[in-house]
Amino acid sequence: MEQDNATVVVERVEGGALEARSRDVTLRVGRASEDTFRSVELLLAALGSCMLGTMLVFAENTGVPVEGVRLELTPTLADGPERVSRIDMSLRITGDVEPRRLASLRRVAEHCKVHATLAHGPELMLSVEA
Repeated sequence: MEQDNATVVVERVEGGALEARSRDVTLRVGRASEDTFRSVELLLAALGSCMLGTMLVFAENTGVPVEGVRLELTPTLADGPERVSRIDMSLRITGDVEPRRLASLRRVAEHCKVHATLAHGPELMLSVEA
């Protein structure tokens, strides 16, 4: 079961790579030249997996015959400050799904926790110590 308040720890490890850890899971995070996810890709992956996971649970619970799903997320980057200024998403659902159900699946996907967090900007608090 997903923890609502799971803490993630990110540290530099041997060789200068970064590792993110939560619970008993470790993920290496790197730069563009490395064979790892980059930070913005992790943001997109978190959004996409939250949206699809939420939508698929809803579909299963309501008997919507979803056979396959694919969500493609493409960021637009901006400067001043450097950030992701837009995320374009394209959702493809296969199965015998009625058009009215497609609208319901979209609404459910857009109400996942990560989508809601990005849409409503959380307060970010950073403390620094030596």
